[in-house]
Amino acid sequence: MGFTAIWISPVNNNYDGPRTPYGDPYHAYWVTDISKLNDRFGTAGDLKELSKALHDRKMILMVDIVLNHGLSFAICVPYSHC
Repeated sequence: MGFTAIWISPVNNNYDGPRTPYGDPYHAYWVTDISKLNDRFGTAGDLKELSKALHDRKMILMVDIVLNHGLSFAICVPYSHC
């Protein structure tokens, strides 16, 4: 098929709980801890193995990241003046 890259959802720890006032998490975009991996994506070793296997095939692994927002359990955060 000629693929040269694989792009996967964020691998960081994601919210895993009851429905919130904002709805449900979607494809791991409600990151709760950027320093931990989401168990559903495997371990750090699994991610490294995937990366190596793709690089061995001259392919690129792209991991989506969430930079512009994060999950907050507070409806009104102190700095928002709500």
